[in-house]
Amino acid sequence: MELKKFLLIPILMAILAYLLYEPVPDYVQDWHSVAIKNCIGKLCHFIGSALSLTGLWEAPHVQLQRLADLALLTPALPANSSRLTVTEARFADSRALVFRPAGARAGGPGLVWIHGGGWVFGSPDASAGFVTRLAMRINITAVAIEYRRAPEHPFPAAFDDCLAAVRSILANASSVLGVNPHRIMLGGDSAGGQLAASVTQALAKAEDQLTPRLQLLVYPITQLANFRTQSHRESYRSPLLEGSQVARSASMYLTGSIRHWRSVIGNGHASKSVRAAYAERLGESMPPESSHADAALAAKLEKLLIDPRVSPLLTPSIDPLRLPPAYIVACQHDPLRSDAHLYSQRLEKSGVRVYYKYYPCYHGCLTEDKDAKRIVDDMAVFFNSNAML
Repeated sequence: MELKKFLLIPILMAILAYLLYEPVPDYVQDWHSVAIKNCIGKLCHFIGSALSLTGLWEAPHVQLQRLADLALLTPALPANSSRLTVTEARFADSRALVFRPAGARAGGPGLVWIHGGGWVFGSPDASAGFVTRLAMRINITAVAIEYRRAPEHPFPAAFDDCLAAVRSILANASSVLGVNPHRIMLGGDSAGGQLAASVTQALAKAEDQLTPRLQLLVYPITQLANFRTQSHRESYRSPLLEGSQVARSASMYLTGSIRHWRSVIGNGHASKSVRAAYAERLGESMPPESSHADAALAAKLEKLLIDPRVSPLLTPSIDPLRLPPAYIVACQHDPLRSDAHLYSQRLEKSGVRVYYKYYPCYHGCLTEDKDAKRIVDDMAVFFNSNAML
């Protein structure tokens, strides 16, 4: 009997390892880091799915993943040194991290960064590695801002927080940050890219005196109407992001609940009027819903899915906004690749200058070391050689 118990433990561990392990594709250079993140993510989802059966929590995997991110995956902030200082600040009601390289010029350009994480995860601390590397490479002061996250705070909380924080930063850029308010870039990755694009449009539409000099959008999600784009179909399972994860996050952001994700991923949340607007503004039709059509949900989201605060790609008209140039990064192995491509095309057709960069990489690579190197290198070359900055 004791021998059977002794053998049972390694057998159960082997089964668990088999369920959690997923081979890392050859194009991933930081394979060890990606493998660990995938394993932790799957474990959180596995335990969360079991806990959800109790009915006590709707999405327990969210809290588990946030705890894992905080305890295991978020690196410590860079220590203050003669080369870099990192401080906390508040802009409007949002916490922010300010990164000041020693070589940053007074009155020079600045960067405002909005972190990704599907409006549900992520933080300024989690994006500190990339922000620090870029700020140090081009010697500018950078600010990474925080915002309220879904499902506790669904739309429009994140957008409202980012808009207020960016306006506050632009208004206080000279006095608080020592940077030129007319030379500030606004950027973000993934959901942060959506927020950055939407905030840029909102500032332009409101005809604010101070607006970003450049949009820096890294594998952004630019619309929440069509989850059956070409890249969703081709890269449904990329190393750090699956299509189902995007749908779950979108459901929580749009409705405050994860329950609708199956309708979202099958385009069952998009009404006929949303489909008509999509076709009119992009010149191509959405695929029909594949399953889980939800007429009540589609009616509820009818106006929201084509709201520029949610879907900057589907704004009625870009031409009158006079948007600043956009530097857009897209990755080959990414469910959101089509979003980046379609937005760059629509901006260009509206006369906006676009610098479109395409990499044989994957969504989420910006937080890695080797896989993000070429992206950061290209950004540094662009910024250091571009007179408009």
